[in-house]
Amino acid sequence: MRRLTTAVIGAVLVAWVGCTTEHRVVEVRSAWARDTAPGQSTAALYFTVSNPSEHAFRITAVKVPTETAGTTSMHRSAVTGNGEHDMATMAPVGSVRVAPHSEVRFRPGGLHVMIEQLRHPLKVGDRFPMTLERSNGATLRTEVTVRVAESGAKP
Repeated sequence: MRRLTTAVIGAVLVAWVGCTTEHRVVEVRSAWARDTAPGQSTAALYFTVSNPSEHAFRITAVKVPTETAGTTSMHRSAVTGNGEHDMATMAPVGSVRVAPHSEVRFRPGGLHVMIEQLRHPLKVGDRFPMTLERSNGATLRTEVTVRVAESGAKP
């Protein structure tokens, strides 16, 4: 009976450590937004999500404080055409899968988060919090830094 109790306690501890470790290893880094002009009502957020864990997950929403913007939504940009008559498109994305042992980049020309109904212009050096919501209810938090985009930045 004592061995069984010890085994059960050991299994619970291993499971608990595994769950808490996963939340620590999944991270959001390099979050940034371009500065905006006065009166501009939208901006885009870019960042990288790393998942070194054994389990895939989905990002279901990205939030910023209501003092920063009214709404947020994930989108994917693409360019279609034959080079002569290219057309840029942007489509909403309901969720984004982050595979095990991988990272997903939200970047200009690809996945990004649109923030709409800006409450004030974003100025170089400003910072504000951002929260990613996962399909399992867990959240990932980071800070966004406003900066000037590099000229000629490629996706």
